[in-house]
Amino acid sequence: MQNDNDLHIAFRRHAEKVTPPASLDARAARLFDSWANGNKRNNGRLKSAFGKRVAIVALSISLFSGVAYASTALYVTKTNNLRYEMNVDPSIQLKHTTGTEIYKALDRVRGSLGEDEKAFAFVRLLDREKLPAMISLSNPHLYTDLAEWKKKAGFDSAWKMPTLLPEGFTIAGGRTQLPIEGVTSEWIDKYGRTLQKEAGKSGEPVAWVKVEKEPLASFSGVYVPNLVLKTKTGEEVTVSWMTIPEGTNVVMDVKAGGGTAAEKLQVNGSDAIYTYSPNHFFSKNGQMQMLMWAESAGGSTIKVELTTESSSVSKEDLLAIASHMN
Repeated sequence: MQNDNDLHIAFRRHAEKVTPPASLDARAARLFDSWANGNKRNNGRLKSAFGKRVAIVALSISLFSGVAYASTALYVTKTNNLRYEMNVDPSIQLKHTTGTEIYKALDRVRGSLGEDEKAFAFVRLLDREKLPAMISLSNPHLYTDLAEWKKKAGFDSAWKMPTLLPEGFTIAGGRTQLPIEGVTSEWIDKYGRTLQKEAGKSGEPVAWVKVEKEPLASFSGVYVPNLVLKTKTGEEVTVSWMTIPEGTNVVMDVKAGGGTAAEKLQVNGSDAIYTYSPNHFFSKNGQMQMLMWAESAGGSTIKVELTTESSSVSKEDLLAIASHMN
């Protein structure tokens, strides 16, 4: 999952509160203006002062990251337009609620949605833990006809597909989005403060609203196309591709809780990271395994993730699937 949530939801949420040093802020602003002028086709996302501030904060974080995180980084990978860094942060732990409570609250929202409908949600249970509280939820349709799925998902030949699966695995179908994803800056601007106030007044664990698809959402960790693999006993592995198009620069600073185990690996010549989390609150059973790497495709970047909640699926199974993707 990717999750997890991978595109700086945290600094989007706090962007207006962050004040970098004046000299850095000026430097970041100049870098932003230079970058934005060269990327006019994506400037629609950055028209508001809030949007520009988010971009400046992103650049500021990227300038600092080599110093601030060099000693604690588990994994760093770079392409021409992506910098992805994963760090362990022992302070990420639930003090006022449980992972089960969070999962059940999110599942209730998903149960209120029709097939392929999407909701933008403010999760009060996460906010009181001082964790990123804005996510999107959906009930993705599973297309068992892969030709139909490719049309719906806008299939790109740069997405490497599994060609040889471990014994007992089959392709169940494809989806155009993940059940739990990130959010767009447009949704934050439009709904964020309103839902935060609503959750505060009602005391409900989640405040949410149905949303329509944003035309530029695909590289924001939203509407991430994915393939579902299943074993004979129903265990699932999700393969997802997030495309960062040429001309779009993304910095991803992912923090994992202190209980997360991680290992650096190689997948078809690319640096990869494998993680196992025993306390993942976006997982029904609390467990989550992930294998992730990034590949350049022309001027674009494809971030590939394999995830599973099953303890019956091994790290070796994930590696076997990944090593036969082309």
